[in-house]
Amino acid sequence: MREGGDLKQAGHSRATRCFSASATAWCRSCGRSRANATGADTLLSGSWDFTIKLWSPRAVRSLATFAEHQHSVYSAIWSPSNPEQFASASGDHTLKIWDINEPHSVQTILAHEGEVLSCDWNKYNDFIVVSGAVDRTIRVWVRASSRTRTHTQPERTRTHAPI
Repeated sequence: MREGGDLKQAGHSRATRCFSASATAWCRSCGRSRANATGADTLLSGSWDFTIKLWSPRAVRSLATFAEHQHSVYSAIWSPSNPEQFASASGDHTLKIWDINEPHSVQTILAHEGEVLSCDWNKYNDFIVVSGAVDRTIRVWVRASSRTRTHTQPERTRTHAPI
């Protein structure tokens, strides 16, 4: 995790692909996060520069940069039950779980055969994360045991009505 820069000069160096808001506040004095029940006050952005940045609308600089992915970050989404955790999906075929207080991801899952385009949390069970990829699969990850179930999208077929 690296400290940020201003939005114009030290934002992402390439196009930003995704945003996610959270009910988390960043404490400037101690540099750590704390729960904020009053509403969303931080956001995440993922980019083609392989990084995820933590932002506050009140700050002119990014609060932190998370840089472990080896390809574009297509999705970054906050945990619905833990305001300090988020998941990210990347073209490097991985799904990563992060804690904003840690310098590195807390879990890396080689999730798919192709680029991972999307991820989301189960809102009832934060041990379950889902990923979707260009390999046309959706995978359900049970984080406590690293078990997975795979659901493959069937080939699309075209049907033609008689003329």
